[in-house]
Amino acid sequence: PDSSVTLATLQWGQFIAQDLSHTAVSKMWNTGGSIACCDASGRKLSPRHVHQACFPIQVMASDPVFSSQYQTCMSYVRSLPALRPDCTFGPLEQLNQATHFLDGSMVYGTTSEKASSLRSRQFGRLRTVMRQGREFLPTTESLTVNCHVNRNSSCYQTGDPRVNTYPHLAVMYTLWVREHNRVVEKLSALNSHWSDERLYQEARRIVIAQIQHITYNEWLPAVLGTKYMLSEPLLQLQRSSRSSLFREDVDPGVTNSFATAAMRSLNSLVDDNIRLYNENRSPNLVSLPLHRFHSKETMHADDQLDSLVRGLATQSAQTMDLHHSHRMQHRLFSVNSSAEDVGLDAFSLDIQRGRDHGLPSYNT
Repeated sequence: PDSSVTLATLQWGQFIAQDLSHTAVSKMWNTGGSIACCDASGRKLSPRHVHQACFPIQVMASDPVFSSQYQTCMSYVRSLPALRPDCTFGPLEQLNQATHFLDGSMVYGTTSEKASSLRSRQFGRLRTVMRQGREFLPTTESLTVNCHVNRNSSCYQTGDPRVNTYPHLAVMYTLWVREHNRVVEKLSALNSHWSDERLYQEARRIVIAQIQHITYNEWLPAVLGTKYMLSEPLLQLQRSSRSSLFREDVDPGVTNSFATAAMRSLNSLVDDNIRLYNENRSPNLVSLPLHRFHSKETMHADDQLDSLVRGLATQSAQTMDLHHSHRMQHRLFSVNSSAEDVGLDAFSLDIQRGRDHGLPSYNT
């Protein structure tokens, strides 16, 4: 572990990465269903059954984990191509479903339909469910994208389906939905004549500003270093709430390299176990394995959410290096601890995605 960096550094990076980019994946054109590039046992499909969007990863017979289950194929479906910005022919680009801007779209949604479905339509609030007098994210019993849970669990609903990917992501989303509703309550008390729409939009503006401020003034200096941030005049908001850095002539689109490679490096910081901390910042004797997180009782029980939040600010992240945790590299999206449920390999998927997107080499 790296004692100079907590899990909050990792989690904020993943949180804003989902605000800036969401690569679309090819689906079955007639049903809209997912494409399978390997059979149910993790073996290669016969050539006649392989979809044209498949780009599966070959698992070597010498693999210490996957070979034990006789798995020779890891499914990878190619990202959906998109028109180039100038509508001309050229190198293939992939479709980004996010808004490209740091605008809280992971909390509020990227479409009018999604945004509407997340609102309570009362006093500008976002929908939540109350448990023991506290707000939590609404859930659905139907499985969604990036929600790999067992039958006793449920998936969270928010502006981005990837909320269900990793434990602390759900914590982060919960905090910001609560923050929106807290701001709405304050605004309503000061402006009782405001409509639901006015309260919602004004609170949303404030929350977006908070996310931008934390990203530029607290997270980026921790990741890139304060010296670099000062050399690039990116810390103007430390002394003022205004900035003159915005330029209308600059393309705001998120680059493929940033979305596909740069932010993926944060996966190296993930820890296999999540420690729960009490009010004295002392860890409980029992840590929480990732496969147990997405059960209905985990975040909702007693002081569990607060313990997870304290863990974000206390538990050291893993070192930023060429290595991933065992669960990220061998058990991604597995929902139990059995040896047979090996899951996927995040490292291999990230490399394959870079090949799919045609990223240039590091020295290019």
